[in-house]
Amino acid sequence: MQQPSIQWTAPIRRTVDLLAKRPVVPVAGDSSSSYLGCFTDRADQHDLRLETVLTPPLVSPADCVLYCTSLGYPLSAVQSGSKCLCDYSYGLYGHASESDCSTPCVGNASNSCGGTNRTAVYRNYLGFSDPSLINKTTLWATAVSAVSSQQSNYPGSAAIGQVDWYPSTGASSSKTWMPQASGHMEFLELAFSDAILMEEVFIYETAGAGSVVRISARADNNSEWRTLWNDTAIIVSGSRVFSPPIRSSSIVSALLRIEINCTAAGGQCAIDAVKVRGSKALGEEGREDWFDTLSSRLRSHLVCS
Repeated sequence: MQQPSIQWTAPIRRTVDLLAKRPVVPVAGDSSSSYLGCFTDRADQHDLRLETVLTPPLVSPADCVLYCTSLGYPLSAVQSGSKCLCDYSYGLYGHASESDCSTPCVGNASNSCGGTNRTAVYRNYLGFSDPSLINKTTLWATAVSAVSSQQSNYPGSAAIGQVDWYPSTGASSSKTWMPQASGHMEFLELAFSDAILMEEVFIYETAGAGSVVRISARADNNSEWRTLWNDTAIIVSGSRVFSPPIRSSSIVSALLRIEINCTAAGGQCAIDAVKVRGSKALGEEGREDWFDTLSSRLRSHLVCS
């Protein structure tokens, strides 16, 4: 089945579930949005990392652009008839035969949606990814939900709010969290005022910088923690703002867990503040308004076959 060039003959379908991803389509005559080819993928580690499953009737390459563009991603891909993926890069596992990306979209056989471990990748409409449409937000921690240990005058709650000690080094009474460092892995679990799709994490380390070994998020208190980043401790001198390249995840969360190997830093670890940045889920009315605006823009640029 040949990859379609998109043409709209009816108004773009609207969904109030902004978290359900949808796939992308090439714009005829517009080099900023095009089909990039069929690529190999792996089920255990997707090439394009942000994933969702489409549900009828919203299963076509035209639907994903609304979601991926709303989050500012420049790339989208469809796979296995009903999956949509978004990311900033592609091609990790190389090209695949175009015939491998011919699986009909579920409930929409007129379009193809990749194949098994095969993704049909598209470049998104970057012209629509402007700040007025993407609901990005930056949040500082507002509460401590759990802490492994804390020294007197250096409580976990000291990591709440904006920085008040960094870029100074060392620990400061009531301004930094400092665990007991009793030989086991220490952790700090923080809550934020809103649930967002976390895309960046910033940890203000003022002592034992480099002791962070894992960052995780979860949707609520009853769900499992999902790893956003992990590595071994590599201690550096001084203070720093630690912002590792976190893994894309479909989880929308207001809860963050930071694990540190304080023993690797000689028992001296301190964190001043933590902030996150990402895409905030819109309320139902906001979603409707957003899709009305984006749909109007897309319809004015797309002509379908």
